[in-house]
Amino acid sequence: MDTDPGIWDKIMAVNLRGPFLMSRAVIPHFVSNGGGCIVNVGSGAGWGKANMAAYATSKGGIIAMSASMALDHFYDRVRVNTVIPGGGGIVAGMSLGRVGGDISRLGPGAVGTVAGRVTTGTDLGNAIAWLMSPEAEAISGTIIDVGCFAHQGSSVPLKRTKIEEKSNG
Repeated sequence: MDTDPGIWDKIMAVNLRGPFLMSRAVIPHFVSNGGGCIVNVGSGAGWGKANMAAYATSKGGIIAMSASMALDHFYDRVRVNTVIPGGGGIVAGMSLGRVGGDISRLGPGAVGTVAGRVTTGTDLGNAIAWLMSPEAEAISGTIIDVGCFAHQGSSVPLKRTKIEEKSNG
């Protein structure tokens, strides 16, 4: 109820209209050249998140738009996929907002990923590079979650400390 319509429009313009317009501009070139690849950046918030209606809606739109474009351009050999960054290590406005602006909470003490550490921009870049590579030429319409699930309401529990294990054991 407290989201200003002007802020809503700005968020949609950046997070949803921007990728739409970019895709609209490049797809004809891809089609005329025998194919291509688009990788959009989503968010785990795209499945809904409290107190983030505008952002969550924009990122949910990215997920739906990417899947639709993958289907629409399947026979044009234009692959469209989505990556979702996260894992507590990428310092950005959204991650800082989740920790009250306390950058120290995004470091080694963050929940992190299955790799046993927080996600980095390099991790996200590696996923994007793979999706754009010839090795992924058969992949379209998918979502690659790069460490985000632990921060988006999944069932992955926080790691117990040695003290908690002793007191519960």
